[in-house]
Amino acid sequence: MFELRNFLDRSFLISVRESFIALLPFILVNSLLSLVIALLSSWIPEWQTTAFFYGLTFFSVQLAKIFPLLALISLSFHFAKYLQLSAIVVCSISFSILLALHVPTTEEVLSIDYVDVVLGDPRVVLLPILTAYLLRILV
Repeated sequence: MFELRNFLDRSFLISVRESFIALLPFILVNSLLSLVIALLSSWIPEWQTTAFFYGLTFFSVQLAKIFPLLALISLSFHFAKYLQLSAIVVCSISFSILLALHVPTTEEVLSIDYVDVVLGDPRVVLLPILTAYLLRILV
């Protein structure tokens, strides 16, 4: 029992570590974009009216918005790998549960804000972990 518990504790920490290490390139790209935008805006204020500025800003904002989805995919993949489960199954179940938690009512209009609400949910980080462990128990 102790050996199984030790393995699960170690695999949990390794999975979390590797998941967020895999997300580092996205964090670095977004940070560098923000730095470039801020530096150029302070050095060349008229640059803020160019199409390139708007495109770069839009890309940076959209990258930041999809980061929770990338975290869900990364956590699902790494927890599935260390628990010997199918990564596609864990990811799809986690994403389905996330969508099921945010089913719009008839009064709500499905809009682009819906995507922001779903991806802004803090449960995005917990769902793949819980899904992987529950699926491991059921398998």
